Amino acid sequence: MALLSTGQPAGLQDITGIWKGDFYVDSTKKTYPFELSISEDNGKYIGYSRLSFEEKGTRHVVIRDHTVVMEGDSFVIEDVKQLAKASTISQPKDVRKRMVVTVSQSDSILSMAGTWKTNRTRFYLAATGTVSLTKEKDFRNSALYQKLDSLSMASTFSYVRKDREEKAAMVEANRERYLVRRVTKPAAALERKTDGKKLLALAGPPVRIIKPRPMAIVQRSTPVASAPVAAAAPPKAPAAPTPAKQPVARRANNIVSDGRAATQFANRQTSTMQEVFFRSDSLQLTLYDNGEIDGDTVSVLMNGKVIIARQGLSTKTNVHTIYIDEETPDSIQLVMYAENLGSIPPNTGLLIVKDGSSTYEVRFSADLKTNAAIVLRRRR
Repeated sequence: MALLSTGQPAGLQDITGIWKGDFYVDSTKKTYPFELSISEDNGKYIGYSRLSFEEKGTRHVVIRDHTVVMEGDSFVIEDVKQLAKASTISQPKDVRKRMVVTVSQSDSILSMAGTWKTNRTRFYLAATGTVSLTKEKDFRNSALYQKLDSLSMASTFSYVRKDREEKAAMVEANRERYLVRRVTKPAAALERKTDGKKLLALAGPPVRIIKPRPMAIVQRSTPVASAPVAAAAPPKAPAAPTPAKQPVARRANNIVSDGRAATQFANRQTSTMQEVFFRSDSLQLTLYDNGEIDGDTVSVLMNGKVIIARQGLSTKTNVHTIYIDEETPDSIQLVMYAENLGSIPPNTGLLIVKDGSSTYEVRFSADLKTNAAIVLRRRR
């Protein structure tokens, strides 16, 4: 099938990143959610895809890795194998898919569209269809990226490294601008003013200082005065008692007593995902489901104590405030504990931390073996 491309040639466009869109099957006339990750390593493209569908009332996810090769103005994306540890259902190993797509650009939006087909085997007929994708601006919102990241596979992706380097460069640039603002200007020459006129010091020989001669002192006899009679000292008034220092009222954090929450916390590994620095004496925490609402439930522990118990993740706002005082340690660990996996494993969510006027977004992924944690550090 001939494919026409528009806009810049494919070779001039950066195709690395996350793509989202639709996967259409000709035989069933059904469309399924489809995600594609493309990374580059030494001039070679590496791809992963995520296809979700329902079968007999059960939602399944299949994740595969791919080869990605440029042929003329098109890209050929072929299946290599299925990632069993990331998929919820096994598919025939001898059936493989081949996609031929082109990339086009409209304004700042990159699109990918084309056709796909599978090979014919002894037991399966060849299948055909189309695919239509758009490149995402924020790859962290992708369910595919989150799954690969939870398997420690995403940190080496070229677009992840690029994002990390750009953020580091931005932090360094902000630090340099801050240092430049901190440098004080040279002090202006001080000028004395009298009646609005400036007085300037004139150069000349040093002034000689003439010391006066000491005068002769004549000693005279001084009559001795009789010693004065000491008056009786008035009695001292008792000192006023020092008022007792009133203790500062502390705002207690709500420790939840729920015997059903985080029962396997000690038996799971805890992986620290991010550090957040704060200055305020209180922080607002808000939890959301990150992506599809699939019944995820989490508990949140602060330094090992449950502060949010068995909360279902959704699009509704649920704000929890934690208070900071002088007795609070400078380092606080917040752990997201998965109470279940929802209908689409793993348990993924979005934690928003509000520190005064600053807001931080933390995307986490946890399962029944691993807890997700962040560390809050106080700046003094």
